[in-house]
Amino acid sequence: LPTVGPMAFAFGEPMILILCLGAVLDGAIFGDHCSPLSDTTVLSSISSAVDHVDHVRTQMPYAMTSMTAAGLCGYLLCAAGGPIWLSYLLGIGLMAGALLLLGRRAVHEDALVPGSSPG
Repeated sequence: LPTVGPMAFAFGEPMILILCLGAVLDGAIFGDHCSPLSDTTVLSSISSAVDHVDHVRTQMPYAMTSMTAAGLCGYLLCAAGGPIWLSYLLGIGLMAGALLLLGRRAVHEDALVPGSSPG
């Protein structure tokens, strides 16, 4: 932020400043979820008692989907001069479409145990 903020402010366009600051913060959050070296990733995998690499692998699809939506519908569209309301509308549509196309129902643990009744 200390590097990008003044540089974006020098352009004189408020939207450029907002986009640049948002990109830095989004990149930090994205890296925090996808990096196996991140402290929150390590602590999350330890606290949930799962393998660290498996935890990183399960975070990747969610982080990649949201970052793709932010990049395409947010940053590129706004940088091209598109209206912000359209960015929100397309972003929500892209996320809903990804959920409908790629999502699947969770399997409950009760269904995995032979002889148990579904709860």
